[in-house]
Amino acid sequence: MIGFLKEKHEIDIQLDAKALADAGAATDTPITRRIKGITLRALLRLALDELDLTYVIRNEVLMITSKSEAENMLVARVYPVFDLVVRPPDAPADRPALDFAALIDNITSNLVPTTWDEVGGPGAIKEFSNAGALVIMQTTAAHDEIVDYLKALRDARAAR
Repeated sequence: MIGFLKEKHEIDIQLDAKALADAGAATDTPITRRIKGITLRALLRLALDELDLTYVIRNEVLMITSKSEAENMLVARVYPVFDLVVRPPDAPADRPALDFAALIDNITSNLVPTTWDEVGGPGAIKEFSNAGALVIMQTTAAHDEIVDYLKALRDARAAR
């Protein structure tokens, strides 16, 4: 499956041999999964979850590793969120022009809540109001949840 994905998606995929060995998975363990109509991310989750493995993106390379090792690998990402934190035109004027606190609270309370620095975890979130962005240091799995959450917020606002 790895060779097929490398060729089809033109991406570099590496195996974290030490982490796989520590997890009891051999680098030559066959992965056969035939599913159509799903994203590469969903396919990787389904196929690797059966082996208690996951993937991370490091230095523009998709690395297959153990779930426990991935939990120790934090990645920084910038999320433009101006549209989600700016005061709506119909909101009371006494509300702040930019409300990062509410968005940050929603993210840290609802998405992997035990992994944030405010509760002793390794993850961190910082607002950059002049850029209308959040900088978040988290695991790849947490970032996947954050991307989905921000998309859902935007979809809900667009549906109004």
